[in-house]
Amino acid sequence: MKHLRLALILLVFAPGALRADSNPDAQDQDQQQKPPTEIPDFSNLDEYVYVPKSQASFGYRIISGVKAKFTGGATIFAPEAIPAFAGQNLNRTYHDGSVTEDTRTVITENGDGTAFSQAITPDGKTNNWSYTNSSQLTSDGYMQFHIYSAQVQSTEFDASGRTNVGMEVSTTHDYKDYGKHWSLKLFGGMSINDISSASISSVNATLTTTTDTYDLFGITPPAVSSGTPYSSSGSSSAIENVLDANGNQVYDSSGNPVTETVDTAILLGSAPIGNRQTTLSQVQVLNYYKVHGAYATFRGGPQLIYNFTNHFHLAVSAGPALVYAGSTYGVTQTLTPPTGAPIVEALVDTTSKLLYGYYVDATVQYDLTDTSGFYLGGYEQSTGSYNQSATSPGGTYTTNLDFNNLGGLRGGMEVKF
Repeated sequence: MKHLRLALILLVFAPGALRADSNPDAQDQDQQQKPPTEIPDFSNLDEYVYVPKSQASFGYRIISGVKAKFTGGATIFAPEAIPAFAGQNLNRTYHDGSVTEDTRTVITENGDGTAFSQAITPDGKTNNWSYTNSSQLTSDGYMQFHIYSAQVQSTEFDASGRTNVGMEVSTTHDYKDYGKHWSLKLFGGMSINDISSASISSVNATLTTTTDTYDLFGITPPAVSSGTPYSSSGSSSAIENVLDANGNQVYDSSGNPVTETVDTAILLGSAPIGNRQTTLSQVQVLNYYKVHGAYATFRGGPQLIYNFTNHFHLAVSAGPALVYAGSTYGVTQTLTPPTGAPIVEALVDTTSKLLYGYYVDATVQYDLTDTSGFYLGGYEQSTGSYNQSATSPGGTYTTNLDFNNLGGLRGGMEVKF
């Protein structure tokens, strides 16, 4: 009975299996009747391409020099204090020599090898003096020493500044387009350049000469040559016999003659004679004027662009400019007196200033790629002027530094971002 039920089940499903095997394309037809998988449609999405809106520039800036005007005058004081006129054996220093305290001594040597030293009795003379120029010896045999000072007359003259190369950085940002060729940007930049102006001039001055005269007691000192001063101190000595009041040789207890070493230097009076003289004359003083420093220019404003092509552009910008300047101003005065070394005085001042004005730029730009290029153009700026003074107790020198009508070339590379 069990085997009979199994046979009946197989008999029922057998015709369907046979039909399926007899029609192999049935399954393929069922699969072909199913709709294919659809590809998503992206045509309704907006395409986005980034266009740089800003631009940075790095380059050089050649600019005409800041103009300078030099004015003023000052006294050149004597390096030495005027010494006392009266009094013996004082130390007196002049510009062309000195007269100092007498240092003469006498060394007495006994015949037995013993000796002793003692200062000479003051006699109004000194062996300790020097001079620097043969012109100090007068025709009647006296020696003169001098002290010099000068009053430089006030002058005024202009000096052009030195053209120099500095650096600059700037940036622009797109603001608005006006059709195919015109556009407007916002511009800002900073540059650094040097201040450099100098001049040498011979200036009229009134020379004041203070003269003291000394007695040489009829002795002519050696001439001075090649600028080497003559000094009498310790220049010579001699061994002489010691004589008594009657002019006879003095002997020691052993019967040996007594000698002494004496200073035989040329002697000069230890104090001036006659009257001190003060004279005035006209001379030329060599003045060296110099001002140097640096200044930073900050500028910003609208920039109008004309696009000749997609790669070639003309940019024009104008707006306010701010200058921060720092400078050192100095005047070196050199007086060459008739005798002695040149007298040099230097006046120096350092300051900083803030100036305001305007600028104008005109630049051509060429894009090498979508994000880089180069530029070349010219510019002008005017940002005012300021005065700077170098002062001493004897006077004042002033310079006016003029930052107006400066111009030049600018160029460099550009990067868009």
